[in-house]
Amino acid sequence: MASKRIRDKASKTKSRRTKPRKTIARKPKSKKRQNVENDKLLYVSPLTSRYARGSPLLTMLSETTKTQTWRQLWIWLAEAEKELGLKQVTDEAIEEMKKNRDSIDWQTIRDEERRLKHDVMAHNHSFGKRMATCLYRIAKFAEKHANTVTVGRTHYQTATPVTVGKRAMIWAQDLVMVFEPLREFRDRMRFRGAKGATGTQDSFLTLFDGDKAKVQKLDELVTKKAGFANCFGITGQNYTRLQDFFLLAPLAAFGAAASKTCHDIRMLQAFGELLEPFEEHQIGSSAMPYKKNPMKSERVCSLSRRLRSAVNEALETFASQGFERTLDDSASRRIVIPESFLTTEAILRILQNIFEGLSVQEENVARIVHDELPFLAMEQVLMWLTESGVNRQQAHAKIREVTLNAKERQKTNRVNIHDIIKDPFFDPVRDRVVAIASNPIEFTGLCEEQVHGYLENTLYPTIDAYLDKNAGTVSLDV
Repeated sequence: MASKRIRDKASKTKSRRTKPRKTIARKPKSKKRQNVENDKLLYVSPLTSRYARGSPLLTMLSETTKTQTWRQLWIWLAEAEKELGLKQVTDEAIEEMKKNRDSIDWQTIRDEERRLKHDVMAHNHSFGKRMATCLYRIAKFAEKHANTVTVGRTHYQTATPVTVGKRAMIWAQDLVMVFEPLREFRDRMRFRGAKGATGTQDSFLTLFDGDKAKVQKLDELVTKKAGFANCFGITGQNYTRLQDFFLLAPLAAFGAAASKTCHDIRMLQAFGELLEPFEEHQIGSSAMPYKKNPMKSERVCSLSRRLRSAVNEALETFASQGFERTLDDSASRRIVIPESFLTTEAILRILQNIFEGLSVQEENVARIVHDELPFLAMEQVLMWLTESGVNRQQAHAKIREVTLNAKERQKTNRVNIHDIIKDPFFDPVRDRVVAIASNPIEFTGLCEEQVHGYLENTLYPTIDAYLDKNAGTVSLDV
């Protein structure tokens, strides 16, 4: 029986195999889809794929731009040498170099780099326009809320009232303070120039038959062609890596200023006073759908930690350099310099987005001011009582007594200034206190004037040359 079942099964199988198979044509994967799938197999920096995606810096810092810059330096050097009478350099040679500047044989370059273990990285970029736009957005927010009263906070506790605009100006002032050294660095940044292998210019002296004046003039011409106002007078094989520190230090300071600003925004959102922009389909929390987390400000704080660390790496790189040159700077600089630029770009984009949509929860702000104002007014009470002849220590003790009692009552009921100063002790100043307590702006001193004065005298003049008032808004898709 068993053998019969086996024969029957084999017969059926053979019968099925005689029928032509129906083939299903599979659609070949598109090249784009294949590239996407291949990309997922390799690590990609979140700066390029996420936080600074689409930034022009990605092109400026690319291998192509680096190679083109390197070749352009050769062209400028050749032009300068010909201008100074070097017969070995011909117009035809220079034209050939120009013609092939952007024609890059990547395979040959890779082969040569593997052989020589060497490449050149040029960097020179300003964040003037992006930072100017960001500061302009903060300025407009500050102007709008120059007289919106809010409680001040020292030690994270409520203190004498300020305005929302004044607080925003403190943030802006910090950013202006780092904008200025960035601008100054661009103006004073020094070019290495045509110095030769170890900075002696000996090879150029040989080319010009010992004519020192022409060697010095060559240095000047190449520097000018490269767009630099200044050139190092003395170098080793490289310019001093201390210059990298002066580049990264203001970027690190910017990171600290941005982090301080966003830390304040995070805290004020927790207090219910500010709300960073919340996108239409944004999810605040996977577990608690009602939440609106300040994720953009949190992201700035996270990115800024990385940016601040770059300045220490620059110092360590400079400190480890030996004699005319050692190569232990190369790997670090290839990472830290471009990534610092990209991180700064990412932070600026997020900050701009935040201030384009930052809103003041005015009802909550007014409620908090109303609840705290009776206690904050007691600072004025202390001064006025002293002016009327009351012993300051007695006045301080009485104010402490009535305010602490009021704080206890506030746990279950709202209190007002009348409740706090009903004791006859306050008769000499009662009318003045009640009057000022009804107008919170009276407690903010020169906040409004400070906002307009700083904008007019400092912020707008600082960014005017870089500002495009018609710049579009930033939309974050991550």
